[in-house]
Amino acid sequence: MIEDYTKQWQGIPVVPYNSEKALECPYRIYRLAYTWDNEEWGGFEVQFAKYLQDPACGESVGLSLGLNNDVAESFYADSVKRLLENKEKFSKLRWLFLGEMLMEDSEMTWIGQGDVGAPVLDAFPLLEELHARGGEGYQNNIAFTKASHSKLKKLVIQTAGLRKEAFQGILQSDFPELESLEIWLGCEERDADISVDDLRDFFQGNPFPKLKSLGLMNSEITNKVVEEIVDAPILDQLEELSLALGTLQDEGAKMLLSSEKIKTLKKLDLHHHYMSNEVMAQFANLGPVVDVSDQEEGDEYDGTVDYYVAVSE
Repeated sequence: MIEDYTKQWQGIPVVPYNSEKALECPYRIYRLAYTWDNEEWGGFEVQFAKYLQDPACGESVGLSLGLNNDVAESFYADSVKRLLENKEKFSKLRWLFLGEMLMEDSEMTWIGQGDVGAPVLDAFPLLEELHARGGEGYQNNIAFTKASHSKLKKLVIQTAGLRKEAFQGILQSDFPELESLEIWLGCEERDADISVDDLRDFFQGNPFPKLKSLGLMNSEITNKVVEEIVDAPILDQLEELSLALGTLQDEGAKMLLSSEKIKTLKKLDLHHHYMSNEVMAQFANLGPVVDVSDQEEGDEYDGTVDYYVAVSE
């Protein structure tokens, strides 16, 4: 479901780093990544050393870290920690993507992640957007230590299995300027353990006063998420809601359709779902712009129907 790399941020092109060419910062943002067709460029360690040597390095406003070598299990240890060790070189960083890899680079669950909370945010005080992809539950764990940051406007955490501790770390953080929050909850098979009780507390007492866009995506409990959010106070401040990539079925869809608060949204993203044609058609006149693309069918076996998130590997 992740089909391409980031192309631009705020009009600045995001391009692959070529160590044979001089940096064009701040007019370019670079993705440092090992590539199969350019193995002679080396892995992250080789590329990053050359990146640091360029005088324009200090003008970097963004950076994307992709595949660090021919496997991604050591991504956090090899790439993220090296970046943090050289944080003084990136004092102007405003956009950061940790683990920008597609399926042909690495399965998401193979990307070794770590604590993308306080250690990262404390290092870059001007950061406006942080994206982190990879890991699952206990193995290749993605964590989020409680942080405080006065500039962060967008936070994206993409994983096949998010642990409760990481979710709570996000909610306990102080992000007064946060406008967009996207969290991939994942599935129990990948050690996700976030419950509806955790979500209920969030929906009733949202800690982010400027939040306008919320994504609770790639979740196997989408119907339960819907049940808790359709009448929750958090909807009073939201303009956009995404429940995409999950297991939404007719049961949850009907609750969305009958919610007056949902009708006040500007955008509702439900793509990758398990709704019937009849129920799906009813969203055309709901009010918000609604994405109901990628209709899926459950897998029936021995009288049981199973529903799957979009990214579980």
